[in-house]
Amino acid sequence: MRRAAAALLATALAACSPGGQRDLSSADPARRAAAVERLTDPREAKELAALLVAGQDPHPRVRAAAARALGRRGGTRSLEALSEMLADPDPEVMSSAARSLATLRPDRAPSDARGAAEVSERAGRALAQAYGRADSRARVEIAQAMRATGTSLRDALEAEARQLWEQNVRELRTGSPTVRAGAAEELGRSGRVEAVKFLVPLMEDADGDPKLAEAAARGLGGSGDRTALEPLEAALRSRWAGLAEAAAWALGNLGDPLAADGLGEVGSTGPARVARSAVAALDTLPPAPGVGVSLCEVALRATDPAVTEAAAGAAHARGGDCPERPLVQRIGRGGPESIAPLAAFGALGLPAERSKGVGEKATGILGSSADPRVRAAAARALGAAPFPPAVPALQRRVAAIQERAARSARPGEPPGIAEAGDVEELAELAVALARLAPESSGPLVARLVAAPDARLRAAAARALSLGREPSALPPLVTLSADPDPDVRRLAYVGLGPHGAPAVAPLGAALSRSPGDPVEREAIVRALGATGDPSALPLLSPLLGGPLAADAALAIGRLGSVDGTRVLLDALAGGGTVGRLEVVEALAQLGSPEAGEALSAELLSDRPAVRAAAARALGKLRHEPASLRLEALRSDYYAEVRRSAREALARLPARPVRKP
Repeated sequence: MRRAAAALLATALAACSPGGQRDLSSADPARRAAAVERLTDPREAKELAALLVAGQDPHPRVRAAAARALGRRGGTRSLEALSEMLADPDPEVMSSAARSLATLRPDRAPSDARGAAEVSERAGRALAQAYGRADSRARVEIAQAMRATGTSLRDALEAEARQLWEQNVRELRTGSPTVRAGAAEELGRSGRVEAVKFLVPLMEDADGDPKLAEAAARGLGGSGDRTALEPLEAALRSRWAGLAEAAAWALGNLGDPLAADGLGEVGSTGPARVARSAVAALDTLPPAPGVGVSLCEVALRATDPAVTEAAAGAAHARGGDCPERPLVQRIGRGGPESIAPLAAFGALGLPAERSKGVGEKATGILGSSADPRVRAAAARALGAAPFPPAVPALQRRVAAIQERAARSARPGEPPGIAEAGDVEELAELAVALARLAPESSGPLVARLVAAPDARLRAAAARALSLGREPSALPPLVTLSADPDPDVRRLAYVGLGPHGAPAVAPLGAALSRSPGDPVEREAIVRALGATGDPSALPLLSPLLGGPLAADAALAIGRLGSVDGTRVLLDALAGGGTVGRLEVVEALAQLGSPEAGEALSAELLSDRPAVRAAAARALGKLRHEPASLRLEALRSDYYAEVRRSAREALARLPARPVRKP
């Protein structure tokens, strides 16, 4: 189609101007664009025909030139052509068409106010309809053009909302399974009452299409509608684990404390996979007595250690008052069944006067259990609790393992580990002693730094990371160059809190690991944890690559005012990777200098970025963004609307003007 348009354009230009055919016969799009730019006579009908054809040229540079020329020409026919060009797939063509529409003149004389008003109104309607199809860059141009034509941004957002709703309803009814699932989630995110009516039956028909039911549950979670609470609680008990997980997430996202009982029951008795999701959902609910009670119930009753530890930690963070007696009883039974309550004990943070009974039971396991996994769990719990009276028992276990290793060593060889189970136990013993008796655990940790087993070196990294003692820095630097990647990553975590002295070794580690994204992410996070401005030159170059998101968050964590300019430059660069995190980092830094750039992000084509920008502007109390924030109250996405309302509530009150 566009190849034929180029041929038609060459013919039209040949009739319009000398040399036009020659320019259009070139393979250089710049020459074709220049030929189009020369079509400036509004009275020449042949030139208009050439411009209309140029709008279909294969190259976007030529199409953009046609949009500019049509804008200079003006008139109703140019208005119609430019309105169609707002649907062009190239952002620059869309932007050029929008700029031309902003200043378009009517066919009649400039003094014809009625004609000018009619052109502006029609251009504004076309711009509003195109806004929802545009990417972020073109949205900025369209918004500016709408302002010039006197069209409200709210009109564009309302048009976009209608388009998205109609599209998602259509795709839900007629799309492929994958498309229907995506449409279900998008309908829920609208927050409309009608969305719940669409989604609940889909979720309840899980046997027909489990994946669609999961998507419907996630959509209900994004709806913000509390009427979805009951059907989501029923879905928690689905035989489809994926649906139960999605329902748990949705209940957490709804944020209604009334969901705590159902989530607590599933967390206590459900499969580990679903129970973990239930605990994560409970931890997102707002403070309420019932939430703390449910977290305690999971911590005391569940059988998966990861579940009990997460629930106990969340209960402790919320100031929950979990009873210790059930833990005393469960740990006292010994055996593998005691691992889950031991994990809960380690995370509950019981006060010293209440931890005595549980701690004594856990200490007893160190000397009585024949299972090294149980002894390792006990050591970990005693260190994390913390329970200082366990130090002698922990030291005896270390001595026993070392003695067994010495007996099994061959003559002339250094002692190793006698039994496979001793490795895990010794690792946890070393970390526990580093917590409870750091003054006496140093020699043991120092030996583990050079241990042949990577799991023991990892334990040394964990132990050295517990404090910020300057003496821990050299061995952590050594471990940051360890052959084992897990050891290195743990060493990076330990280096971060050491501040400025850690920046150089972390920078060296960054240069040594060019091809491992997981490891580089760990280094970047550790650089942010240093809190030292000298890390900024290492992080800034990463904002333009695959580590942009982690680098942005790390810069925000540094808290340096110099980071604001670096982040603003990243926004100005126009990249999409890490853009959300750049906005969040700017909010964290809280510099008023970011207000204008964050206001531009309210026009992003990504709802998560719009919502984050609104929250950031509310935090900055940036009043010039109020008009755009008001418009976002008509956004399709409920999350964006909520963020806009909350931001507006935080803006300084405008002074009342006297009549």
